Amino acid sequence: MHKKYYVSIVLTLILTLIVVMSVLAGTTRDRGTLETKPPAGKVNWTAWLLVSDGQGEVVHPPYEIMTEDSFNAAQGPGGGYTDEGWQIQVENMRRETAGIEVDMMFCGLDDLAGKNWWHTFEWDISESTTDHSEVPFREETSFTAPPMDVEFVDDAYIVRFSGEADTKYYVYRSQNPAAEGANRSNGRYTRIGAVTTDSQGIGEYQDDDFNSDFPAWYMVMYFAETFDGLHGCHGETGPLLKQCVFDFVAEYKADTNVVELTWKAETGEGITGFNVYRSESKTGTREKLNDAPIDATPPGGPFAFTDDNLGNAKTYYYWIEIIGGASCLEMAGPVLVEIPQVGGPYYYYIPLVTR
Repeated sequence: MHKKYYVSIVLTLILTLIVVMSVLAGTTRDRGTLETKPPAGKVNWTAWLLVSDGQGEVVHPPYEIMTEDSFNAAQGPGGGYTDEGWQIQVENMRRETAGIEVDMMFCGLDDLAGKNWWHTFEWDISESTTDHSEVPFREETSFTAPPMDVEFVDDAYIVRFSGEADTKYYVYRSQNPAAEGANRSNGRYTRIGAVTTDSQGIGEYQDDDFNSDFPAWYMVMYFAETFDGLHGCHGETGPLLKQCVFDFVAEYKADTNVVELTWKAETGEGITGFNVYRSESKTGTREKLNDAPIDATPPGGPFAFTDDNLGNAKTYYYWIEIIGGASCLEMAGPVLVEIPQVGGPYYYYIPLVTR
């Protein structure tokens, strides 16, 4: 009786140890399906853990994010979302304790771009596989990761991207080898820095602190202040947008008291027209100056616009908005013009006459 009891306890402990060891060995999986049942290959996801900084504060943006795509294909390019649903191996991310919150954002690709699903769950280390059933569809929010281009120059990776102007983006890097027998991390990316885009939405980050024994992959992400504020999943964006307006000049003409703007544009980009905007500060409200779009003919330009509604002793910033041109940045500029004091001030003196 007692012998059987002890044998039962030993077997229970062995089975528990097997489960725990399988978890630690890399078999802890969380999986589910998505509402509306999108087809395989049309959804990508990004996940991160809500970890603390050791002082009780949640780290935001997260130190690490994880994604599944063809860039880190040790698990195969279909490991992120297939006809059977999504799957994540949570143990591939660094973690603190069981029960930690995992956030996942799913982003539609191609014709499903702009469609999102959002999922939050607690990671249970005691279970080798957890089925989270169906993840609800989120309203269409058009979350996007910025178009990005990576170039290796002079022993450094140059990461260029185009996003919202004057906005802070975070740069993540992965060096998990995508090869047979490699670390099966499904694309674990570590935050390495941040870049604020310029007034045209262009950002650039130079990475010279990487392991030269392995290739490097990058992600550029925007995180809002809220913990669910990730904008975009890796892999849904197209090529880097480019500046299609050049030789943009704004010149004040004192004899006529006007500002003359001239510019040229790239040909073959599908540009159909332009708008001109003006502001009294670089970050101030932009006022559109032209009533109707400026026609983009002849192709390439030159193009011109005259601003004759000037104030006295003003500073103006000018932008050109591109209409059409899917591969072009939306805005060019700003170009600064100082308007001098014109015609004064005049001071009149009336003599005081006394008797």
